[in-house]
Amino acid sequence: MGAGTLGASGLTFSAGQGLSLTGAFAAPAAYSVELYFRFDSGGAWK
Repeated sequence: MGAGTLGASGLTFSAGQGLSLTGAFAAPAAYSVELYFRFDSGGAWK
């Protein structure tokens, strides 16, 4: 896991860094993961 920065708006990671989870569930097909993304700047996105 990369080192993140905890701030008032949540946990922030640098590019190429983030959380990982391996082997945590006995039956992985029975679980789901919900992700929420927020982009602070559109910059070059079109």
